Amino acid sequence: MTNLRARIIAGILVTGYENETRQAIDATRAIEYEFGGGANRSDFLFEFTGAITTSATHTYTLDDATQLFDAFGDGIDAGQVKAVVLINTGNTELTIGGSVDGVSASTVKAGAVYMVATPSIVGYERVGASGYELTVVNKSGSAAGSYSLVIIGELA
Repeated sequence: MTNLRARIIAGILVTGYENETRQAIDATRAIEYEFGGGANRSDFLFEFTGAITTSATHTYTLDDATQLFDAFGDGIDAGQVKAVVLINTGNTELTIGGSVDGVSASTVKAGAVYMVATPSIVGYERVGASGYELTVVNKSGSAAGSYSLVIIGELA
């Protein structure tokens, strides 16, 4: 995957206020990752888009190349995570969590986006001695949900 390039963009752009003469606010930030290791670099991208059944938990084991695969079918054994983006595309609340430093257990409401990203040479590392996992939980006991998840990082 030598041509991996990714861009994470987040921000708020306010172009006008009703009945006000304030300036526009542009609080956007883009982080671009080139292929390789180090600052502003990554060498894997994982993406999942799909459904999650009622009260289900999806566990993504990041340091086991037999469980997580990139778009080319290559196993992912993550050394560190540089970005996590979860887009809740369903009508239920989801929870994201796990043992990745920087990813705190958070509720992601229907239609909302959760994101952490860093250009740092040292990304979000494993918390604790064992397991390097992200979890997505459907909080609804009566309805299925759906989401898109992107994980960008460096291989071990």
